[in-house]
Amino acid sequence: MRMQRNYYEVLGVARTATKQEIKEKYYTLARQYHPDRAKDKQLADRLFVQINRAYTTLKDDVKRGKYDAGLEAMNYSSPAASQQRSVPVRQPSPSPSAAAPKPPPVAPAPPQQVREWYDQASRLQMQGDLAQAIQWCGKAIEADPNHFGGILLMGDLLAQSGKPAEAQAMFDRALKIQPTNRLLREKIARLAAVNARRATNPGLANPNRPAPAVRQNPAPAAKPNPAPAARPVPTNIAPPYNPPPKTEPVPAEPKSIFDRLLHRK
Repeated sequence: MRMQRNYYEVLGVARTATKQEIKEKYYTLARQYHPDRAKDKQLADRLFVQINRAYTTLKDDVKRGKYDAGLEAMNYSSPAASQQRSVPVRQPSPSPSAAAPKPPPVAPAPPQQVREWYDQASRLQMQGDLAQAIQWCGKAIEADPNHFGGILLMGDLLAQSGKPAEAQAMFDRALKIQPTNRLLREKIARLAAVNARRATNPGLANPNRPAPAVRQNPAPAAKPNPAPAARPVPTNIAPPYNPPPKTEPVPAEPKSIFDRLLHRK
């Protein structure tokens, strides 16, 4: 009789689980059985080591293939498996009128997983990604139909997305869970005021969204002024007259002695 659990049983996943499913289950168990958070330190330490060893093997394709081959060999060599192979089991033939088998019920998500989906939706709302936030919040509500915070958040997301009727339905659903919640009643009153403004102003598509930016046409570029053409220089104009400089007349040299004496006086 096999007493030791295999790695799939340690993580609580099926043999056909994907990498993402194994990763999500590992993080959930690691937070739950971390030695720093558990009360029983010895038990938590032992389980934490098994969880890490299982995740280290199953997250790697090569290691996982070898581990699966080893599990198949162990099942093949076990006495119970040999006895099952030696005794064929006859399967009853399905009748034509037999109804199709019902699918197994889906296991409910743990509260910690629902909380993570709700927190992820809140973060996406703050980042402005309303479509992704609605998807994550929908997963949380689907897992826990009475999750008051998730229903309230879904109403806010639908109101911000311009869907007042669906938002009102979510708020009414939350009102059945907590009829005396003051914050919920304020949200319902605010949504009613928005619907009243929309009724009086049909052109108001979504008052919760900011108004789109007005597109402004760019100003036309200034054209450079062409330089004035140079005027032709006329060639038939006479040059300006420059008179000669004035000179003082030189007196003539007297010829006679009398004239010289008179000129000397």
